[in-house]
Amino acid sequence: MTLKDTMANALEAGWADAVPLSWRQEFDNVSPDFTAHALNKVQEGEFSSPYPSLLPDQNQRHLFRAFRGIAPNQVRVCVIGQDPYPERDRATGRAFEDGAAHSGIAISLRRLLQSAVTVSNQNQKADENASGWSLIRDDADQYFSETEAMTMYFDRLAEEGVLFLNAAWTFTESAPLPSKKELKYRRDRIQRAHAALWKPVTLRLIKRLAERDDPPVFLLLGKKAKKILSTATKRDKKEIPNVYCPHPTARKGAYFNHRNPLAQVNEILKPAAAVKWSPFDDEINEHA
Repeated sequence: MTLKDTMANALEAGWADAVPLSWRQEFDNVSPDFTAHALNKVQEGEFSSPYPSLLPDQNQRHLFRAFRGIAPNQVRVCVIGQDPYPERDRATGRAFEDGAAHSGIAISLRRLLQSAVTVSNQNQKADENASGWSLIRDDADQYFSETEAMTMYFDRLAEEGVLFLNAAWTFTESAPLPSKKELKYRRDRIQRAHAALWKPVTLRLIKRLAERDDPPVFLLLGKKAKKILSTATKRDKKEIPNVYCPHPTARKGAYFNHRNPLAQVNEILKPAAAVKWSPFDDEINEHA
């Protein structure tokens, strides 16, 4: 059984009914591309079961968690990442939200938190390079020691109008391989397959959001995100507000070679509508 068969069995029958009611109009007449050629390139024995699941599991991780607590007309910022975390326990269904932060916060979220804290407290200067994590690590580890705190943080950002979306909505762990090189090659194939599966769905959503009279600010984290917005809006004549930055996990710390992306988003939104990005403003300010 190829990845194509596995994904079709997991999603095809229940996809449309599982879309949250307030979002169904955005996904009219579109579905994942179960015929994508890249899915056939991943063979049985190369991958595990897909995640997140179509319906909520015992930890409320599921395919549509990104839309929790936010309606289409409430989206002011759309953060676009790449894929769910490659570790199953971390992937919740909402981009960058870390379901296993209690055992150490994922690197991509660390970088975003460094930017978030510095937006609120510029004296902190945690956003200059990867070493800036040491300036906020203790506060972050303490704050996110309980899973509920992570949920509350991302729920609060959703209430502020921030949608966290991955280009690919699902992932499958690779079966063990003897070398890192082989593992990377297989993981890349798996990532491309999931991206192809979700391409029509993601493009439709981005297109619908961008077509609004007051489109949200798109925060494009990585080249994949940048290409998605470009493809989805190639026929639009109006300028779509966006901020580009390399993905937080980009090589050689490329993320830090660009000005704080969260600060740039707030500049576009204007002060009165700025997002409160930091999860623990009071705690950080007390220690500044």
